[in-house]
Amino acid sequence: MAKTDLDTTQKRLRWARELAGVSASRLATLAGLSRTHVTTFEVNPGRGLDLETAKRLSQVLGLQLEWPAGVGGRPPLPEEVKAAVRVAECYPLERRQRAGTSRAARAA
Repeated sequence: MAKTDLDTTQKRLRWARELAGVSASRLATLAGLSRTHVTTFEVNPGRGLDLETAKRLSQVLGLQLEWPAGVGGRPPLPEEVKAAVRVAECYPLERRQRAGTSRAARAA
């Protein structure tokens, strides 16, 4: 998919997933979602994306949450996406979520 075709959230997330070299099924597993949820979202431009799902997919792919939504941020660099997926593969979702909660508690 050409970078210039990234006019929807679905296209941006699919582009990042393909850039990372992971299947929709693998991305779904890493994000704690069903494969059907991810593939349906990618192929159906009319399907909305809830905030929690957007956060999970963005976290696994190492994206600034604003970029997939089209409200800011910047497109990821290939090495950033690949590194984020490697981290997600090494650390289960629950462990990543606990770490994020701990950081938020320390910052408060």
